[in-house]
Amino acid sequence: MTQALDPDSASAGPALSQDNWRQAPKVAAWEKSLASAGCVLEAVELLQGLRKRDGSLLFALLRVAGRNAEGHPLLPYVLIQGPAVLVVPAITIAETGEEKFLMANQCRMGHGRYSLEFPAGMLDEKVDDPGEIAVHELEEEVGLKIRREELIPLNDKPYYPSPGLSDEGIWFFAYRRTLSLSDGEALQGKALGVAAEGEHIGVELLSREDIIPRLDSMQSILALSLYDGRFNR
Repeated sequence: MTQALDPDSASAGPALSQDNWRQAPKVAAWEKSLASAGCVLEAVELLQGLRKRDGSLLFALLRVAGRNAEGHPLLPYVLIQGPAVLVVPAITIAETGEEKFLMANQCRMGHGRYSLEFPAGMLDEKVDDPGEIAVHELEEEVGLKIRREELIPLNDKPYYPSPGLSDEGIWFFAYRRTLSLSDGEALQGKALGVAAEGEHIGVELLSREDIIPRLDSMQSILALSLYDGRFNR
């Protein structure tokens, strides 16, 4: 029997089962992506699943049998994470014209150290609406409230960090704003994040020169490159 993992089982949603996990929007989106590429799935088995507190699917590890468009066997495992978003918030200081970036600094489980990153998050149930989630993450992680139409797309198709195993495709956005020195400094040092989800974020407003030596997130490095390609050619 497949067992659903959850860090707080008392608040977990219903367990994933072979009857309900394929109804999750991110699984359906993954299957649609394979079909559009000409792949044929012959069998899909849920090995392990994890739900969020609200009952939505967080991750699912699947065993797969099938063939690609050329008839070659597909690799046997895939980790379903679903699409994600990342936003580069660029703040120009009115008095000096200096460009700074609003960053989230938080401890990451992958290496146990603090990681300086741009605001980002998973789409979960809203797999077709990256803009809405980008606006939400910007407020939740660095305290900026913006309108959806203020987002500037940096890619016209999702980019995949690890397509050999994961279905995660990332939509990148930028947000640009001019603030006074005092308003910019007011953003510095805020403590944000959702504690119930293990998020404890320190907000930092930093120059490019301060950011570069501290970056260890490939997603944030790529995001800065995409931003420069759009605005600093």
